[in-house]
Amino acid sequence: MALSKRDQKTLTITVVLLMGTVVWLFGIEPLYNQYTTLIEDVDEEQQEYVQNQEILAEAESINEGYARVEAQFPKDDPERDPSEAFNEEVVDLVEEQIGVIPEYSPPTTAEIKGATGYQFLILPVSVKTTIEKAASLLREIDERGYLIQTAQLTRDANLDSDEITVELNLGRIVKIVEEEEIEPRLLRRGGN
Repeated sequence: MALSKRDQKTLTITVVLLMGTVVWLFGIEPLYNQYTTLIEDVDEEQQEYVQNQEILAEAESINEGYARVEAQFPKDDPERDPSEAFNEEVVDLVEEQIGVIPEYSPPTTAEIKGATGYQFLILPVSVKTTIEKAASLLREIDERGYLIQTAQLTRDANLDSDEITVELNLGRIVKIVEEEEIEPRLLRRGGN
């Protein structure tokens, strides 16, 4: 059966459209989608690059900040545990300012996001004193560079008393001290 010219044109147009659709769906569209995804990825990477360049521009000031923190570390005994030193310094400071030894718990550690080689020590301290002495203590804590993470002042139920309870969580950035591994000694038996 012979096709008329009109049917041949219709068949040709249908085949061309079908072939165009197949080429689009299985060839061009996946490549186009991959191309747009790559363009978006490149844009994201360029933004991250710009942010990293800004951070690198601040590297000197960041390093100076860590050097200032490191300068606060005890110089007399580099082998001394930073948490013990922090604990002793704060207790001595409170005793010097208030005249009594505070209640305290051992310092806990917290990771500093993005800072390798350093950690955050947190020391909870509680002491009863007057408002004037508490203000003097807080001023001295600030001057020595300790970070006041939380502070709570509570007055006793007796309003005639000028005594308040000061509860602080003090923080300090310290360098992580790696414990050196001690090599085990080999013991020789039998005179070897």
